[in-house]
Formats: sequence, C-alpha cells, structure tokens
Amino acid sequence: MTNSTPTVRSGSSANSRSTKMPGVRCPNCYAKGQEVWVIPGKSCHVCHTPCA
Repeated sequence: MTNSTPTVRSGSSANSRSTKMPGVRCPNCYAKGQEVWVIPGKSCHVCHTPCA
C-alpha cells in the first residue's frame, strides 16, 4: 500500500515546518478531519470548495 500524503524533505533540516509550502488547507475538508492542501485562489480537488 502506498501513502497518499506527500512528504517534504529539506536538505539539512529534519524539521519540515521550517520549509514554507505554497498552499492553504481546505477549511471544509479540515473540518471533516482530512488534510487537503490547495493552491490559494483555486478550488479543492476533493470537495470543490473555493480556497483563499
């Protein structure tokens, strides 16, 4: 089984929070307990909610 969550690795740091990612979480999916990242200004690919 493959993991559908993308992994971000930075070169010298083990802390992935130090790496800025362009995107926002979908508020509708987040309220349902899902972590879905969306490019700002686009719609969520799961629930089609516009995300700012």
